[in-house]
Amino acid sequence: MVKVENSKKGPTFFQITVSIMASFFGVQSSKNQQRDFEGGKPLNFSVIGILMTCLWYGAIYRN
Repeated sequence: MVKVENSKKGPTFFQITVSIMASFFGVQSSKNQQRDFEGGKPLNFSVIGILMTCLWYGAIYRN
């Protein structure tokens, strides 16, 4: 008997990071957008997005 695993996994950390970086510039493929909305958890996107925003502001605010 062949065991079939459910291949519906959410996006990986790297995929979430790339999606957030694309959102900074306002570009996102419809395939990635669909993947994010169907399998992604909003908390993961929020936490990584806030961290990336803090890193961005920290990088440009240095005096």
